[in-house]
Amino acid sequence: MNNIKSLTRSLNNKWLKLFFVSLILSLSQCSGYKKEKDSTASDKPSIVPEDSFRVNAVYSSLLSRQGQQAYALYLPSRWTKSIHLPVFIFFDPHGDGSFAISKYLNLAEKFGVILMGSNGSKNGLNFDHTNAIANELITEAILRFQADQQNISLAGFSGGAKAALAAASVHPEISSVIYCGAAFPPGSFQSLPPALGFAGVKDMNYTEVLSFDESLNSLSGRHAVQEWNGKHEWPDSTAFELSFLWSQLIANKDSSQRRNLLQLYLLVKAKDLKSPDILVREKTLKQIINFYKNDSLQQHYEKQLNTLQQKPELKEREKKEKLIFTEENKYKQMYIDAFASAPITWWENEVKRLSFSSENASQQRLLAYISLAAYSFSNNGLKQGDLIAAEKALEIYRIADPKNSEQPFLQACLFAKRNEPEKAINALNKAISLGLNNRSKIETESAFASLQSRSDFQELLNRLK
Repeated sequence: MNNIKSLTRSLNNKWLKLFFVSLILSLSQCSGYKKEKDSTASDKPSIVPEDSFRVNAVYSSLLSRQGQQAYALYLPSRWTKSIHLPVFIFFDPHGDGSFAISKYLNLAEKFGVILMGSNGSKNGLNFDHTNAIANELITEAILRFQADQQNISLAGFSGGAKAALAAASVHPEISSVIYCGAAFPPGSFQSLPPALGFAGVKDMNYTEVLSFDESLNSLSGRHAVQEWNGKHEWPDSTAFELSFLWSQLIANKDSSQRRNLLQLYLLVKAKDLKSPDILVREKTLKQIINFYKNDSLQQHYEKQLNTLQQKPELKEREKKEKLIFTEENKYKQMYIDAFASAPITWWENEVKRLSFSSENASQQRLLAYISLAAYSFSNNGLKQGDLIAAEKALEIYRIADPKNSEQPFLQACLFAKRNEPEKAINALNKAISLGLNNRSKIETESAFASLQSRSDFQELLNRLK
């Protein structure tokens, strides 16, 4: 917070000060503003008789026994109440428990893991609330589905990653925690269960996840991080298989089963061990050591790592990566200042420059950062009634992220507040064409109250779920 105060003092523009603080808060709480799929979690939870649960079926919204939480569920084919299977409990930033579950069904079958996803935990909730959600779903997993009490993992993406980490820090029964696309500032926790992070190389929170993992070196627990070729989104199932291996290795005490899991893990990591990039090899060896913790082969890989770290080539490669991260931070600060000072033509040229190479991960992370900043500035401008500032931020948002349905949705809010209903309807139609499919999101938006009596607005709503 001291850093926030010092940066804010250096800004002369009152509006910019206000929205810079809002931006930092949005980054610290959740960076998952960009929906991958509109939530269906608002559906009324169904009540299933205790003896009627089917395996190999996704339940999108169930009501917990305690009656306070709705969640999604998948039971693998080997599930019965007489077998205590591991469980993954997912926290999605938009409260869509079935979304994460649907991505990892094949992994649930492969490893024999129950999947549960909260429909109540989402962006904007405080951690007391999300901790209570975790507590109820842990109880549900154990008492209702006879999950293995020694093999319970929490997993989250973006704001959900923060919720999972926060809950894991206060629930000693959690055996492992998986955080994707976001983390906390270093030093936020005194203890955590074994923690595995996922950092997309094109994710604007890439360095945040890496820094948090590095900070866990000061704690006694096991931790590792996996970089994957993705942006700000749930990891694909190929990358996320590592989390299932991690959680099973952490909890499994059977030596033969552990050996089989470790062999499977090495198959997954074989390509990275032979990477032409020496930094990739170093990161892989560090991860392997954490996976092999307390195994007889741990020292073997520690020796390989020690040998690698003596090479000048590695030090030079690490220096280059650090320089890239330093430059990224400079650009991020420049962008914050530019929201108030730079003309739209400057933003057009800057986005064009960053978009020139889709393979440059650093430039893709900066593009994602501009998109997030534009979302935050425009959203807060609308809430504060500063429509001029919101209009400029929305134009920057459109330039930086033209396929994001949230931009025309917020644009429609702006038009509605300006009493330009036809333009608002057109913007909403564009948002729908870009993937917005949540009727409730539009229907309950207060900015659209004046549109409710219009036939074209009702027709638009009727096309949605």
